[in-house]
Amino acid sequence: MTRSVTASPDFNYVYTPIKWAEFYAGHKVHSLERTGSNFDDISILTGVTRLKLF
Repeated sequence: MTRSVTASPDFNYVYTPIKWAEFYAGHKVHSLERTGSNFDDISILTGVTRLKLF
């Protein structure tokens, strides 16, 4: 049985429009290739905001 697992960061971005705020966006794809099986890729999209109040 041949198995190949891959995970690659396709997209990462941090935007700081003002000193006290940051916006993060990321996208990652996980895939599994196995002989005799067909699996769909898993796609993860993340979005985060960080505010520095003090």
